Amino acid sequence: MLMPLRPRVSAPLFALIFIMSATAEDKASRWWEEIPESVVNDPTTLGLWKFTTEVASSSGQSSHKHEGTIKGATWKGDGKFGGCLVSDASHPPEDKPHGFWVKRSPLLSPSGPFTLEMWIRPKPAESFPPEMRPVLVGSKYTPDNHTGLMWSLGRESSSGKRVFQLSMELGKRSEDWYPEPVQLIADDWQHVGFSYDARGTVSFFLNGNSVGISRKEGAGTMAPAIRELALGDRIGSTHRGFPGSIDEVLLSNGLREYRPLKAVSSSSRPVFRRFSKRSENLLEFSNLTAAALEGLSAKVTVPGSPSYETESFSELGLEAVHEMRIPVDSSLRPGSYEAEVAITVPGWGGEGTHNTTTTRIPFVIVPRPLPHRMPVVMWGLGGGNERCRRGNSSVEGSGIYPFTWIETKLSDDMGSGRIGSTGNQRSDTRRA
Repeated sequence: MLMPLRPRVSAPLFALIFIMSATAEDKASRWWEEIPESVVNDPTTLGLWKFTTEVASSSGQSSHKHEGTIKGATWKGDGKFGGCLVSDASHPPEDKPHGFWVKRSPLLSPSGPFTLEMWIRPKPAESFPPEMRPVLVGSKYTPDNHTGLMWSLGRESSSGKRVFQLSMELGKRSEDWYPEPVQLIADDWQHVGFSYDARGTVSFFLNGNSVGISRKEGAGTMAPAIRELALGDRIGSTHRGFPGSIDEVLLSNGLREYRPLKAVSSSSRPVFRRFSKRSENLLEFSNLTAAALEGLSAKVTVPGSPSYETESFSELGLEAVHEMRIPVDSSLRPGSYEAEVAITVPGWGGEGTHNTTTTRIPFVIVPRPLPHRMPVVMWGLGGGNERCRRGNSSVEGSGIYPFTWIETKLSDDMGSGRIGSTGNQRSDTRRA
């Protein structure tokens, strides 16, 4: 067992158990490296555009050889890996195509879970005004034609950030998914992508890190597009070109993973009774890479206790799963809370970099049940030196003190403040 550091409390707040599990099929993509040639003929690859040379940019480099045409954009040799597609803003200043347009194909409208990723390099602010809402990939046309998709960027906020937007057509309606705002750096290559599980959940990524998960109830598979697929522009009139460079666009079947670790909570929203003796959240995380990981560290934040860091693990083996038990402070007031575990993997993302996978676990503290027998004292007025007994105690004072016992059973809605009373009541007026 690997023993982490513990905070100075009477009970341990962190435990780690090592378990072996077969997860060989879940290999995280080394996203910062050039897409290898093996991906070209991979059965999961639906489309791949590397823009390696100007000649190669006219057709997809996957085994499907999707035909395409550059419209308004240009090819340059200063891509992330070889050449790249360079586009400009469209409307305004001029409503013309500025991208790479791929001939329509059923393969470009996945009928199940899929992932879309690319490298982008935005132009400086003078060529990328804050009000621009460029499209990275689009096969969606008019709002009332519910086919295809559009992956775009929103307007720049006062803080300099933008929000990715995925609009997907589901046949009879359209849905939009949004992650957290992101900071895109001008003249710098950044890897962006999203995965859709075909059941309403979209996961967005920036440089291998999750930037948000968005869910839509009742959403299913994408309705097949009836038009071309545009890279770096919007299909149809009112073009919205991306002012920057694009390289290595990959559309693939399935949910690709960019993080080295996958975390899964045993419960989506655990509920604990206040002051319960054994209260803990359970989190499992697994190694998704093709090799052992070294130098891992974790920071745990639990409401009601100070945050703390564990000591670095010597190694997290290949195809390994770890179980993390995070005790809950059940003395917290009733309400909703959130625990957080951040695991850092050095070197994932390139030399001198690291990846931090943050997992948040919401939980709820509910009130404890009240006793079934509740004494109620009704104070009266009177003269003299009197005493009223309450249980085994007594109170001195003056006057007559009627004393009432109420025996009751609590109803299910006790936590809402309403008391359901069953049983007997008896009232005694006693004089000492």
